Amino acid sequence: MRTVGLLFPPVETPASLVAGGITVLERQARQLRRAGADVLFAVDVVPLTELPADVEAITTAMIASRIAATDRTIIIAPGLIIDERAIAVVMLTPMPAVLVCDSARPDAVCVERLDAQTVAAGCMALPGAMVAQQAAGLGEWDLGSTLIRVAAANPATNRVDFLAIPLYAPARRRNVPLIWARPGTEDEARAASETLISAAQKGCL
Repeated sequence: MRTVGLLFPPVETPASLVAGGITVLERQARQLRRAGADVLFAVDVVPLTELPADVEAITTAMIASRIAATDRTIIIAPGLIIDERAIAVVMLTPMPAVLVCDSARPDAVCVERLDAQTVAAGCMALPGAMVAQQAAGLGEWDLGSTLIRVAAANPATNRVDFLAIPLYAPARRRNVPLIWARPGTEDEARAASETLISAAQKGCL
């Protein structure tokens, strides 16, 4: 089974926003590679968007020919900076799996509201067959949003609670708050950079 990473470069905010020294899109690509993605696709890329070197731009119409039914697809929401521990947990959860969070959390990053109590937190692992099927019959709908809603409505989908992910990071020898942000401005990107730098330091420092 091949693992395919799907990226959706943001339309509303610049894909060139830098956090922690690299663009958000570059960070997502690196995280998916480290998590085990064999190939990375960026879907429906806005013209002049600079893509990471190992990411291939494709359209929604091309998905059916590029993603096999047996593939596992890992998806990160547009413009999202998310902790690698969250991605790892979603990867280990049987598909389909959707990362969710209690909407009452003050700093919850709402990628898509699922119901009155729950929001999609920006990472999914879906069977290739599900992704290809939705892409083939998409019409004018947004693919990323459609996949979230289809997965959330599927009774077989496993919901991964963002707040239940352990905070202890063995490599840093301490509890580290999960990184979770969706910067839309340079100021927000700088704030995310400070969080990334703080989270990267080992406890012995």
